[in-house]
Amino acid sequence: MTDKKPLTDLVIRKLAPRAIPYRITDHNGERTGLFLQVLPSGKKEFRIRYKSQEGKVKMPLLGVYSSSFGLAQARESARALRHKITEGLDPVLEREQVARRQREEQQIEEQRQQAEAKQGSLAQLCDLYVAHLKAAKKRSAPEVRRAFDRDVLPQIGAETKAKQVRPDDIRDVLSAIVKRGRLVYANRVRGYISAAFNYATQHDSSPTRLDATQFGLEHNPVARIPKALQSEPVGERDLSHSEIRTLWIRLTVDSACTFGVATAIKLMLTTGLRVQEVVEAQWIEIDFANGRWELPASRTKRARPHVYPLNALALSLLRKLRLWSAGSAYLFPHYHRIKGDQPMAWRSPNQLLTRLYQEQGWERITARDIRRTVKSRMGEAGISKEMRDRLQGHAMNDVSSKHYDRYDYLAEKTQASNQWGQALMAILKRRHGVTS
Repeated sequence: MTDKKPLTDLVIRKLAPRAIPYRITDHNGERTGLFLQVLPSGKKEFRIRYKSQEGKVKMPLLGVYSSSFGLAQARESARALRHKITEGLDPVLEREQVARRQREEQQIEEQRQQAEAKQGSLAQLCDLYVAHLKAAKKRSAPEVRRAFDRDVLPQIGAETKAKQVRPDDIRDVLSAIVKRGRLVYANRVRGYISAAFNYATQHDSSPTRLDATQFGLEHNPVARIPKALQSEPVGERDLSHSEIRTLWIRLTVDSACTFGVATAIKLMLTTGLRVQEVVEAQWIEIDFANGRWELPASRTKRARPHVYPLNALALSLLRKLRLWSAGSAYLFPHYHRIKGDQPMAWRSPNQLLTRLYQEQGWERITARDIRRTVKSRMGEAGISKEMRDRLQGHAMNDVSSKHYDRYDYLAEKTQASNQWGQALMAILKRRHGVTS
């Protein structure tokens, strides 16, 4: 076509493809530079032709001819671009700049999404922190795990990013516990969460970190939340001689007292060991021949092996227990064996003590009160504080004990243990002739 005529939709529809591309200029009198380029594939493109300020010919695409982009839309786009060119702007350069900004923004967004994908969830934080406690052989690991699973993750949401946890979320967790009347436990949970977030703030930059998970934390959301109890009551409950006798009798004659749990409490009275150290013990730790209870480092609060010389009363209890445990690896096997051979729940002694003091109308008794009782009554029996601490596995924090003294004090502990065993038997037999 050589006539300088304006394009029409009818003309455009009739244009057939050729072996090479060809162009038809729109001579509609507006001098916008609009033309139609027909490709061998049959595609029909609207473009304009202009020279940049540098004298370079440019022909940017306006759109492809279709039912949604026809001649009218092409002319409108051409007019807008020609107006920019008249004002000294370069539409192609402008498009390139816009495209570059979009690519940069897309790249930033992709990086943000990748960083967000690596950001650890609250569940991942809890898992890593509990694993950290286990690696450090902290005996609190199971209790921290239970607190997270029971009170923290369901309330906040396991998949919530740790970075998104706010002080209000922590407050809601603790408020729910306080409403149950467990203020001391609320303090414990607050401490667990705070320690986990402190761990996370160091996790990202730790040279020992092997995983790709990052938390990106800038602050600890627990810091602004006060404790439920600013001053926790110091435990003062310890059993008198008559209370020890009454409890022992009840543990012996009450048919509702499961033999295993009752014997666990008796062993705690006989040794003064911690409740978990007793109920989770394995028979491999008991050396009947030498009369010793050898607790491995993995089961002690200080993460150090602890040897407890067994007195006659403790050995008597253990021999009876050996028959009752029915071949289990544990002194106190869990009554439910579907999941395999496991120790009884460490809460069992406290649950039995709670039932007893409620039924009998006694003053409240806990497993910790039992341990405190042993410590106090040992003192009455003339056992020095140092030997009491060594028997019960307390930390010896003076410089000499921590760094220099490697003597095992086995002979002295044996004497102290036997002395306590005799004192306890004297308490039990004073009025009722109680036996184990």
